[in-house]
Amino acid sequence: MASAVEQGYIREGHADARVRVKTAIRGSAVDVCVVATLGPKVTIASLTFPGLTGVPAADLVAVMHGGKTTNHVGGVLDADALETDTMFLTAALFDRGFPEAKVQAARVVRTGNTVAVAIPIAQGPKFHLGRIVTLWAPHVAHDLKSGEVFSRKRIADAREQVEAQVGVPVVPLTHIDVPTRRIDIAFQPEWRWPWHALAYWSSHSH
Repeated sequence: MASAVEQGYIREGHADARVRVKTAIRGSAVDVCVVATLGPKVTIASLTFPGLTGVPAADLVAVMHGGKTTNHVGGVLDADALETDTMFLTAALFDRGFPEAKVQAARVVRTGNTVAVAIPIAQGPKFHLGRIVTLWAPHVAHDLKSGEVFSRKRIADAREQVEAQVGVPVVPLTHIDVPTRRIDIAFQPEWRWPWHALAYWSSHSH
């Protein structure tokens, strides 16, 4: 119980918080005294992303959780929440053309009652879309265009557009051409032969 209370104070920004439990036996009764020493509130003085280029740091800050009170400049540090935010930071980079990006563990340096938080980014090269096809249904429409910046979200949206037209689940297959930094996309409908395919071709043969 004391440990849980202590961690709660730490998440609220009291990095030096300590909670101790003292007991005293009096006959058949036990006196319990919980002593909490909070210490000063520690806030974030800076939040940086070493290795980030070509993407505004504000774009990454915007996908982090906690509002202005947690894991943002002026707020307090929550290491567990920061670790969870790693997947949101990674997704933000994927949506901006960096499918090989990796978000590394945060480095925290404390000075007095403030901390500097640095989240290193191994960004990798920027990719664009190459050839885009829908297998077995080449005339299906979607919003993707060859040459545009690779975006995981844009591909997911296009997959939903294709699925709405072919009426079956669709799997996006990717082929990465590292030298040209292009990614080809092939949307593959998961037909159950022959009925799904026959139904689709019949509806588009007029």
